[in-house]
Amino acid sequence: MDVSMITKVWRMETTQILDIYIAIRTSQEAHKLQGSCSKVTMSRWRKKGAGKRTLLLLILLALVLGGTALCLASVNLILTTTEWGKSLHQGQVLLHQDLPPQQQQLDSDTQIYYQNVWEKQQYLYQKLREKSRPKRAAKNRNKRKTLLSAAHYEVRLPRGLGQTEMNADKNGTILHWAEVPLNSSSPIQYDGKRGEFIANQRGLYYLYCQVHFNEARSVYIKLDLLLDGSLIFRCLQEYSTTAASIHDPKLKSCAVSGLIALRPNSSLRLRTIPDASLRVDRFLTYFGLFQVH
Repeated sequence: MDVSMITKVWRMETTQILDIYIAIRTSQEAHKLQGSCSKVTMSRWRKKGAGKRTLLLLILLALVLGGTALCLASVNLILTTTEWGKSLHQGQVLLHQDLPPQQQQLDSDTQIYYQNVWEKQQYLYQKLREKSRPKRAAKNRNKRKTLLSAAHYEVRLPRGLGQTEMNADKNGTILHWAEVPLNSSSPIQYDGKRGEFIANQRGLYYLYCQVHFNEARSVYIKLDLLLDGSLIFRCLQEYSTTAASIHDPKLKSCAVSGLIALRPNSSLRLRTIPDASLRVDRFLTYFGLFQVH
């Protein structure tokens, strides 16, 4: 080999060594740069995490303080309300103790009055609500409505409507009954010759009767109601001959009432003391019944 070839080979090897050195340095610098970037990124993330933790702690502290304040306010309100209620109750007790018995009774009556008024208003309100509800349509609109089966009688003397006194007959039968017109179907008819009421409809009826006496001779008064000749209702009142109440017209009334089962051709008779003197005003002496089933 000549000198030129040796020089050429040396130069090539030197160039390769320099290239390798430069590559190694470049790689080291790149690693350093990457490490510095990662360190900067980690520091930033650490700073952000520390800020979030601080904010979370502040929020929790604010919630704890707010809840504590709310609990203290609630306890204070409960204590204040309790003390106010106790003072009000004690004031009412002292007020009732200081009032005279008459005033206390007046307050009690006033409370009862307003309670009754309130109950009546509630009842009226309920009835108005029931009336305001739409009624259901009947299944058969063309079907005739069933009339109420009822009858009411009063005494009408043949001598005229102006007479207000009469006597029972010798058997004690009360006569001269006349039916009062009602918008109903009458279940009975009066037989003036027999002095009896004859039933023409079967059913269960509620019966009522009152007779006012103008009798000062007898020490007792009575009113009997007979069904087919058997006694079913009786009113009997006895008076002392020295009692001052014997001359009081308010104590001269006898009345009977109750449920009775009738069948067609059953007879009803009203009987009292024979020849007893009676007051026959329509609001004092009357007889009637109405069907309940």
